[in-house]
Amino acid sequence: MGGDKNSGGSNKMDKAAGKIAMDYYNQTDPMRQQMIGNYGNFMEGGYDVSQNPVWGAGRGVIEDQYNVARENTIGASPRGGALTDQLAGVEESRAGALGNLAANVSQDEYNKAYGMATGVPQQSMGTLTTLAGNQAMANSQEQAGKYGALGGMGQGLGMYLGSK
Repeated sequence: MGGDKNSGGSNKMDKAAGKIAMDYYNQTDPMRQQMIGNYGNFMEGGYDVSQNPVWGAGRGVIEDQYNVARENTIGASPRGGALTDQLAGVEESRAGALGNLAANVSQDEYNKAYGMATGVPQQSMGTLTTLAGNQAMANSQEQAGKYGALGGMGQGLGMYLGSK
């Protein structure tokens, strides 16, 4: 029957998709578990922002810019009170940039933790609903094929008996 071939092909694709999903899930599990642990520490207040990779990269850029600004200020300003004031401004800018970086890293961690906590259940339920719908449709098509075949046999039998 043609319907059986289609449902078999669909079943093969479902199995292949399920295998790919499980392989991907298993491969990413160690990273996911680490992230979940980090998010738990963050939400409990025990997270050190300076251990985040984003912090290191951002701080490096801020420190490089600070050193350039400091050297430019020293080279372009006369000695004395004006130089001291300008260097204080450079230090203030550095401190503000580092504070903003810490706030941005923290906000990013919060957003990711929130997204994981609220988005994952929705995605999981959506996937399960889609799979259940696909299974129901395949079952419906299989039943329709069976009933169609029986109806065709009945029609043929009726035509045969009617011709006698």
